[in-house]
Amino acid sequence: MAEQAVMTAMRSAFDRRTAPGRALAGDADVLARACRAMAERFRAGGKLIVFGNGAACADADHVAVEFVHPVIVGKRALPAISLAGDAASLTAVAGAQGLTEVFAARIRLLAAPADIALGISPDGRCPNVLRGLRAAREAGLLTVALVGGGEAGAGEAGAVADHVLAARCDDPLLVREIHVTAYHMLWELVHVFLDRMPAPPVNAETASPSCAGDDTCLTCSDAAVPVRVRKLLGGGRALAETGTGTEEISVALVDAGPGDTVLVHAGEAIAVVGRSA
Repeated sequence: MAEQAVMTAMRSAFDRRTAPGRALAGDADVLARACRAMAERFRAGGKLIVFGNGAACADADHVAVEFVHPVIVGKRALPAISLAGDAASLTAVAGAQGLTEVFAARIRLLAAPADIALGISPDGRCPNVLRGLRAAREAGLLTVALVGGGEAGAGEAGAVADHVLAARCDDPLLVREIHVTAYHMLWELVHVFLDRMPAPPVNAETASPSCAGDDTCLTCSDAAVPVRVRKLLGGGRALAETGTGTEEISVALVDAGPGDTVLVHAGEAIAVVGRSA
């Protein structure tokens, strides 16, 4: 009898996951459009900014790590940051402006128009996630919402997001399982689109030739590389001397100026390691 009860519970657990899983598969075209749009932003030099509340904080960190540290050998690193892990900034903004502004305020500070904002909300109604997406859209970012709560959650997110990926259920545990699958698909399909896109045009002033031989590309490399800032371009971007050419990088996270040496990871300056005289 005990064994039968366990088997019944197992079948019930699988049955509850069947419909949401099939619904995600049914949204394949929605997922593909979001991935193509994200790939175009990455190709243009944009970065991914991810945020969410509660358990979704951990998902935001997970998404950023997936893009910055590819789990498949041979896939290039893509610039991504999570707004969920910086407790100092989160609490500072919450204390000064309220919890609703914790993501929006930092997006206004860190984001550039070429970037992507991915907001994660288990019920689709988190005020600070929706506010962050709205601020991102106002700044010209591509906005993607990963939500739960069925049609109601998707409807609210649709007012502030260009692409809405919805888990078609209300159980927060199942929503999170669907979200994990969805953002793994985001990562994989973004690379599929990038692999099939033509190389971006090379501009003598702002771009460097494609990677070749033993050269280190600041965008593709999964290693941190020291480079010298040549010129600030505005919007959190700069030109950097790599030793083999000039490449555009993001300096949104550091206070750097011409002549400074910065440590760059996946196209993002993460620290100033030397100041100009």
